[in-house]
Amino acid sequence: MECYLKKLKLFLRFVGMNPEEVVDIAEKNPRELERLLLVFVEWLKDRGVSGSTIRQHVQAIKHLLVMNDLESALNWEKLSKLMPKARKIGLDRAPTKEEIRKLLEYADIRLKALILLLCSSGIRIGSVEHLRWKHVKPVEYKGQRFAKLIVPVSKGDSEAYITFITPEAYQALLEYRRMREAEGEKITPDSPLIRVMKWSKSKAKGKPLPATSKTLRNELHRLWERAGLREKSGGKPHGVKAVHGFRKFFATRLENAGVGRLIVEILLGHRISVISNYFKPSEKELLKAYTKAIQELTISEVLESKAELQRRLEERDRRIARMEEEYLALQTKLSEMEKELSKLKNLLMKHRRFKKKSKREGR
Repeated sequence: MECYLKKLKLFLRFVGMNPEEVVDIAEKNPRELERLLLVFVEWLKDRGVSGSTIRQHVQAIKHLLVMNDLESALNWEKLSKLMPKARKIGLDRAPTKEEIRKLLEYADIRLKALILLLCSSGIRIGSVEHLRWKHVKPVEYKGQRFAKLIVPVSKGDSEAYITFITPEAYQALLEYRRMREAEGEKITPDSPLIRVMKWSKSKAKGKPLPATSKTLRNELHRLWERAGLREKSGGKPHGVKAVHGFRKFFATRLENAGVGRLIVEILLGHRISVISNYFKPSEKELLKAYTKAIQELTISEVLESKAELQRRLEERDRRIARMEEEYLALQTKLSEMEKELSKLKNLLMKHRRFKKKSKREGR
């Protein structure tokens, strides 16, 4: 977002430096940069800036250092404790896997595909109506078959970002596609990824229309109620947002899997100027980071258990490989020691023969 760049510029004006000078001081004198940061924070506090906004200013500076491989130069834990507390506004949480499984029990093929799409890609509900089948690109990586998702920011393809969907979500979409084809729909690259619920192949009905975000939002709200996971609250906020909660689930699970926050922001489609200016990960880097979170994003208990078993088998294979390497290293070392011992024995025998010869000649 543009606000990150504005916040970074404000700090640069405050300290009278350019980005290169800040990076230089972080590398050569990090304690001085910490001091400047704290002075800047006090200056913001004196002007009545809120704690959450102050933390955003500091985060913008942190992004700059991250992009230059200097994140660990400053003691961020200490600085965080010295920051004013941010007022908590969003108290809603991400849905649990158990809650999502319950939803899937009550969902039809179409809604199941939608829920898994949202959970595994982190896209906004408003993006769904712009998605077409041409935006889903199959991917095979380390024995896993899933898909890259090209997400249009608005109608058309003039601007888009990349995220991914899990093998589970990809299979659910393919199952949904097969159902549509069985009904007589001819799927083309420009067919809507998620169409309106009711459709007829008769000419009077025309080609299938994409489901609007309002329609999908209403269907998901009703599904939560039908699954017994929420009741009408009379306007009071729920603990889990019926739609946005899936996006929060995605971000939380990626972070749990150890995916860096900046990668998470990019996969969420956030446009942060500091990131775009200093950090441009390749598609391969995004793919590699995403695969770390596939197990965390998988909802099915069976698939989750299978992924965990696969992870343990891979870990076992790595341990065996390390042990084999250590064994070979020991064998090599032992062989070298045997050679050295053989040399010593030969020297000792030569020495004994020399002494015997000397004694005989001395007589």
